[in-house]
Amino acid sequence: MLFTGININKVYFYMPFGPVILKESELGLKRSFFSPYYIDSEGGKWSKRLLFDTGWGRPYGFERIPELDFPNLITLVLLTDPLHSQIGVRASEANQYGAVSVIMEKYIPELLNFLTKNIRNKEVFCNPLYIDNLKKFCFSSSSNIGGGDGIHSYEDILNGYESWHKISSDVLKAIYGDGTCMGRGTVPRPTPQG
Repeated sequence: MLFTGININKVYFYMPFGPVILKESELGLKRSFFSPYYIDSEGGKWSKRLLFDTGWGRPYGFERIPELDFPNLITLVLLTDPLHSQIGVRASEANQYGAVSVIMEKYIPELLNFLTKNIRNKEVFCNPLYIDNLKKFCFSSSSNIGGGDGIHSYEDILNGYESWHKISSDVLKAIYGDGTCMGRGTVPRPTPQG
């Protein structure tokens, strides 16, 4: 199965956009005296962490605990359509950019394996929603989005992996190319799922 059954209409990350500092109290989070986590009104645990650089530096945000694994993170990135989300545009974008941050910090080999396995998969690389969402990984510095670990861009980080060099031209062509799905036509945007 390509995607997991994660609920994409649930908040997994809180993230500021712009030069804003998120205050846990404004999010309904309270610091736990007995653990390193913040607790929400339903008893859910949250961890403070650095997230995606949207051009203002890497901000601190919050990630729901337990942390999501790679299959759930990539599903969250690809399937989320912020304009049709039940949780709102900013919450959906926070989920996507939060997931991208965690993937680029902890799961680069898994991401490269996913891209290698799916570069010829029409369901992924011919789907306008998935293509738009893959751009959040900032595979090319010409994407003009932030990204990175605060020192290196995501593009520079990926260039350190031999497997990226083997697939990078195909991935860049599929994502930033002429929109013809590498000569295979296009498929309609998927219906948002819950």
